[in-house]
Amino acid sequence: MSDLPSPAKPNPSASHPEADYPLSELTELRNLVIGPDLKERFDNARIRSEDVSRVLPEALDLTLQDKDQPLPKVIVPTVEKAIKSSVSTDQNILSEALFPIMGPAIRKAIAAAIQNLIDSLNQSLEHSLSAQSLSWRFEAWRTGKSFAEVLLLRTLVYQVEQVFLIHKVSGLVLHHLTAATATAQDADLVSAMFT
Repeated sequence: MSDLPSPAKPNPSASHPEADYPLSELTELRNLVIGPDLKERFDNARIRSEDVSRVLPEALDLTLQDKDQPLPKVIVPTVEKAIKSSVSTDQNILSEALFPIMGPAIRKAIAAAIQNLIDSLNQSLEHSLSAQSLSWRFEAWRTGKSFAEVLLLRTLVYQVEQVFLIHKVSGLVLHHLTAATATAQDADLVSAMFT
């Protein structure tokens, strides 16, 4: 019985091969595998930031092309905080950036409102001595309103041209509808006037 080989004793270091090597040898092996250049890249935050800055624009572009990616939802709070911080630091920066866009949009909206008012007044002047005009004068006298007020109430044709659904907190346009007869303007520009 003594000729039988003794059963093999389990080697506790078999499951952890590092246990067979001294710590200095492991460090040396890691340095050989990783190398000093890669170690410096991992340890130096500036170099890591430069690496990320080179791939970030392309990564963002790829993310925006994929409609299922949540990046726009994730990045909105960051952009909002950046804008709020910029405005609290210096309001002129944002206003100077938006002025070239907002100025023409506001001018167009005011010009359209004035043109509608002029058209309405022209139409009412054409009817100044008609039976309709006399009935409006009688209505003004009867209700105690001015003739001009009754005239505007009866001649202005109200029509909803655009409907905006705007997020109350962020001011972003959630949905926008335009009447077929209306000239559509950029929804984001128009909604910016409301918020």
